[in-house]
Amino acid sequence: MLSTNFNTKIKASEIKYLVDIAKLSNASIQVLSLTASHKLTFNQKRNKVFIRNQLKDVAHKFNSLRNVNMAIALSCYVEIRESNMISYIDKKPSFWERLGFGKLSLSKMGYYAHLPVLALNAK
Repeated sequence: MLSTNFNTKIKASEIKYLVDIAKLSNASIQVLSLTASHKLTFNQKRNKVFIRNQLKDVAHKFNSLRNVNMAIALSCYVEIRESNMISYIDKKPSFWERLGFGKLSLSKMGYYAHLPVLALNAK
């Protein structure tokens, strides 16, 4: 599963690892978008199309949840879909986040003791 809000632009080389893992394990990729609005911005649409194009060689499906706490949404989604791995697009923390103001992406996700988490680093 790839969790995203489509706000972060990633490079093909960064999502390639997830595609390679899916190919090696003959797995499908569930893209779960967690957004506040029903309408995506132009940049979010562009990033979604980019991700869709990068996943063209593996089975994939897009799902959306809106106005839901990230940790609760991921926990429920992982359990219902019986996911074997969580991946997310991790952007570099801002100056303020490095100083401790604001939460980092990983801390918003929750804790998964028996599930690997793959951070795709966006630069």
